Amino acid sequence: MLKVLIFIFSVIGITACSGDWTNYPTSSAVQKNKELTIRPGDILAVSVFDEDKISDSYQVSPSGTINLPLIGSLSVAGKTAKLAEEKIVSSLKKQGYFINPKVTISFVQDHKIYILGEVLESGEFHYRSGMSILDLVAKARGFSYRANQNKFDIIRQRADGSEELLSGDIATHLLPNDTIRVRERYF
Repeated sequence: MLKVLIFIFSVIGITACSGDWTNYPTSSAVQKNKELTIRPGDILAVSVFDEDKISDSYQVSPSGTINLPLIGSLSVAGKTAKLAEEKIVSSLKKQGYFINPKVTISFVQDHKIYILGEVLESGEFHYRSGMSILDLVAKARGFSYRANQNKFDIIRQRADGSEELLSGDIATHLLPNDTIRVRERYF
């Protein structure tokens, strides 16, 4: 009889621990940007295939432009890297310097993300593409015992430097420079 009970409890335990993570909750916050947008202060690595005079790192000015050789000032703030690449290709063709230039842009600097409130370690952390609030909470060593684990405030910087306040859940994907506030729960 004891062996049967042990077997039954083992089966129940294994079944209980084999949860399906594919049914994890999806974000209730609307994601406006699927790709990173370029912002003032970003450092971009611009590479034009086989053209060392243009290929270099450029910092986006406070007005949202970069100054490229042969082209001059080019507005890139608020655009994705892909759109900025297309704009540079178009400018190089328009100036008559290249017939079919190959341009790639990547972000050079390490983006930050911030969390404060009811977590064990508030502060600044390194951003990783595709990061969710749950990932950030894990970096912050978890929730405090008073944390509301269902709803979070997200302070997001727009490309023009202004801020917007959003609401999210643990599955909400974050963008660079987001600040997450974990609220205290009320009993």
